[in-house]
Amino acid sequence: MGYDGTVQLHSAQLQDLLTRPAQVVYKDDHRTAVYAVEAADGHVWVVKRFRHPQWLQALKWAVRAHPAQRETRRVRQLKALRLPVTPIVATTMRWSATGGVGYCVLPYMGESVYRLLNRNLLTAPAQRRALAQKLADLTAGLIRHGLIHADYKTSNILLNERGELWLIDTDRVAASRDRQRILNMLATLDETAVRARVSRTERWRFLKALLQQVELGDVRQIVAIITRGSEAKRLVTNVAGGHAQPTATTPQRGPVTTDQAPARV
Repeated sequence: MGYDGTVQLHSAQLQDLLTRPAQVVYKDDHRTAVYAVEAADGHVWVVKRFRHPQWLQALKWAVRAHPAQRETRRVRQLKALRLPVTPIVATTMRWSATGGVGYCVLPYMGESVYRLLNRNLLTAPAQRRALAQKLADLTAGLIRHGLIHADYKTSNILLNERGELWLIDTDRVAASRDRQRILNMLATLDETAVRARVSRTERWRFLKALLQQVELGDVRQIVAIITRGSEAKRLVTNVAGGHAQPTATTPQRGPVTTDQAPARV
């Protein structure tokens, strides 16, 4: 069952979720573990468990500086701007003798763009064109509001069955209109798009749609900075000559334009 925007978790339901086994693990590293859990009523929730030292988590929770608390505040701010962010339904701390472990619970909002692309689960040309446009719209929205996502990648953007995009890991969102930081954000997106096997043509389609909405300066310089590689020179040549598509001698894949970013893989 999907999230309809109204289902809430009561205390007993929340505690039950935290004891249930993971159905799918999206991420498990030194910072966080993120996994899907199915509740008794069939709803699927995503649990984010923080792995920082328990004494440090307890200290930060006491002063409202815990990552779970910061992310909840950021989600509220972004929702006020009408940006598509995944809501946080509950945050809690499970206390122990040595401190505590913080949790965020989010509704399941879809699969990550990275997973869908990397596993060839999004193959229809019309779907992929629509995705490039929607990703450009999301990115332009952040930039217009003077925001950058420090970890802006295809694994931090979800796509649901209705074709809607949802941004996650919003604790990494910060206020900035610095052009270099914006281009760094786009470069991160592009790197993950390459790893998800997105073609040059599709990445160029995204960048072109983005630049129709926001002014970032000289296109050739933007491409060169974002792609950070010798392959960029070939695309710069194409752009300078007025071509939106790669030439016949230009490889279709490789670090060359812009497009990358669910939960993380």
